[in-house]
Amino acid sequence: STWLILYIISLFCVVAYSKYQQSENSIEEHTFSGLVMLLFGAVEFLNEVFIFQQAPVDTLPWLANPFLLISFLFLKKRWLIPFVAFSLISIYFASLYIGNPVGFCCEDGRHIPTEIRAGFWIWLLSLVVFLFQGIYKIGQRRLLPCLILSCIALSILSMWTAGLYLSKPERTIFCKTPVQAKNIWFSTKREKALSGWLIEAPSTEAIAVLMHGVRSNRGQMWRRAKHLRQRNISSLIFDFQAHGMSSGHRITMGYQGSLDAEAAIAYMQLKYPEVPLVVIGVSMGGAAMLLSDKRSSADVLIFESVYPDLSTAISNRLNSILAGAEILTPFLMFQFQLLGGTNAYSVSPIKNAQNVQGAKLIMAGENDKHTTINESKMLFEKFPDHKKLVVVPEAEHTDFERFDPIFYWTVVDEFLDQHLF
Repeated sequence: STWLILYIISLFCVVAYSKYQQSENSIEEHTFSGLVMLLFGAVEFLNEVFIFQQAPVDTLPWLANPFLLISFLFLKKRWLIPFVAFSLISIYFASLYIGNPVGFCCEDGRHIPTEIRAGFWIWLLSLVVFLFQGIYKIGQRRLLPCLILSCIALSILSMWTAGLYLSKPERTIFCKTPVQAKNIWFSTKREKALSGWLIEAPSTEAIAVLMHGVRSNRGQMWRRAKHLRQRNISSLIFDFQAHGMSSGHRITMGYQGSLDAEAAIAYMQLKYPEVPLVVIGVSMGGAAMLLSDKRSSADVLIFESVYPDLSTAISNRLNSILAGAEILTPFLMFQFQLLGGTNAYSVSPIKNAQNVQGAKLIMAGENDKHTTINESKMLFEKFPDHKKLVVVPEAEHTDFERFDPIFYWTVVDEFLDQHLF
């Protein structure tokens, strides 16, 4: 049948991936263990759990196969609900490879060949096809339960896939380093390797750490760094984890990024001690700064389109896609909790706003639907003294420096003159 053909093709592609790993890392066990896990499930996973008490994430997706075999038995018995349940579980484990660097690109940014990446998608698709063909087969006798379960299964799969897509890494490889920049690497407390550029001023009178927005990279902050260099401010622009060339498996909307912000600030303060510090955070970058333990270490902070809490940010984005879609927010928050390993409702930059010292400039887009003006005003009111709110005319949730550079730098330069020099 169709699903079996797709499944065989996908297994072939995944075996090719095992051989690719062997050629890259010179580890012969990869091919053998890949074949074993394809046939029998996560043998290595069970071994780690019962002997070493830790489960490697890379072996979890292979649990899709034993669950798929169990669903075969239920299908043969025509037990509809158990069949659907175990099929969904197998699809869940298979979907763990979506957005995982193990399946889509190497940690140093080199891309795995297209045919191998396609293999994982075909593997997942084959399980989905099997699920719906099985439901159709049973539904020939039980049409109404079949239609109801099909709708439920399709809804769950759609939402889960959307969540995985939104949190998958956004990789970018920079082939050239600008003349005025130096390539640097530094690590977070959790040993995540971060890549960035250091732009040194001719005479460093202040330092700056510039933090990009979600699904972007250091390139977004390059023009800001060049402008600040002319003002004798040396800058560090870097890729948050799961962005650009930095390591990381998932985008966490600033939660894990808070450790990146701390590491970047520590790097600059160690290199340039006892000079004023400026932090510019765009959207997720500003949220990461507010969630970090270094939020009170800067002399000047500029927050651009920063969301007050994760729940509101997700609701706004869903509603901007489809009216009423914000009802799916609890499901995506639950999924974030599973993938991010933290209570999603605790990711709330606004809760830390009252503890932020230094001068604060809050910039908001007039027509921003992702972080509304009212939400920016709420954040502004939570900040202590020495603060200013600026609304960028006609701007949506965008890069203000590119949208209207003259207006942007007029506001920013004036604020720096007042509070930095």
